[in-house]
Amino acid sequence: MVAASRARNTRRTSRDFLWTMDLFELDVAFAKAQIRFTSSLFRDEEIQLQPLFVFRDVAGGQSPHFAWCTEVFKTVVTKLAAKNVREGRILTQIPAPYNVRAMVRALLSTPLAKSAPLIIAATAKHSRLSRFLLGSFAETLLLTSRRPLLFFNSNTPVPRAVKSIVFPTDFSEESFRAFKICVQRASAIKAQVLLYYAVNQKTFDPSLTKRYLEEKNLTATWIHWAAKSGVKITPVIEAAPTNAATAIIRFALKKKASLIALASVSTPMEVIIAGSTTRQVVRQSPLPVWVVTPDSKGVY
Repeated sequence: MVAASRARNTRRTSRDFLWTMDLFELDVAFAKAQIRFTSSLFRDEEIQLQPLFVFRDVAGGQSPHFAWCTEVFKTVVTKLAAKNVREGRILTQIPAPYNVRAMVRALLSTPLAKSAPLIIAATAKHSRLSRFLLGSFAETLLLTSRRPLLFFNSNTPVPRAVKSIVFPTDFSEESFRAFKICVQRASAIKAQVLLYYAVNQKTFDPSLTKRYLEEKNLTATWIHWAAKSGVKITPVIEAAPTNAATAIIRFALKKKASLIALASVSTPMEVIIAGSTTRQVVRQSPLPVWVVTPDSKGVY
C-alpha cells in the first residue's frame, strides 16, 4: 500500500504541447522526426502533442473540404503511430479579413495555445529564398506569440536526439532569463550547452576592447549560475566576419549541435526598426530553433 501510494505521488503529470500542422504539405516521415526530437528535448517529462490544423470553413465545419480534412487528419495520426500524439483538431473559426495574421490570431486565442508550454511549427516547403517570407504563418507566429516556440526546417533532416544546445546571446537581461530556462532544460536531459557571442570583426580587439572585457566578466557570471544547476557551459566569444545570424548558424553546424535556443523578438516594431537576429536564425537555420519567449518563465 505504501509503495502504491508513493508511486501515485511521484507520477508525472502529462503536459499538452500544441503542434501546428499543414495537412496540404504534410510529410509523415518529417512529422515522425518532429515527434522524436521533441520527445528527446523533453525526455524527462510526460508530454502529449496536440495536432491542430487551421482551416477556414465558410460552412462552419459542414463543407466537403472540412470532411476531407477530417479524414486526412485521422489517417495521418494513425500513420504516425505515436502514443503521445492526440487526435487531430481543426480550427475553422477564422475572423475577418481571413488572412495569415487572422489565422495565427485565431490559433493563439484557443485555450490550448494560451496554456501550452510549447507551440511547435515548421517552415513551409519552398526554396530557401522564399520559404519564410514576411507574412508567412511561421513568421507571423514568431512575431506575435508570447508562448515558447519550437521551429523545424521542412527542407532539412531533423536530428535524432538533443545532445548539445547552442545558446547565442547578446548578454541582455532578456537573454539571461532565456539562458536560465535553457540551462534548466539542459540539466534535466543531460545536454551540453555552448554559450556563443559573436562580435563585429571590424571592432573586435581582445586586448583593448572594453566591451570584450565586460563580456568576459558576464560570461563568468553566467557559467557560475549554470554550474549551480549542474550544467557545464562552454563559452565562445569570437569575431564574426558576417552578420550575427549567419555566424550563429555556422558555429552551431561546426560544433554539430542538435538545437539552437535563444531569446525571442521583443516586439514586431523592434523587428521593423532594427531587424532581429532571432528572426533571421529561424529563417535560415537548418537545425531546430527553440525560441524562449516572455511567458516561458515557470513553464519549464
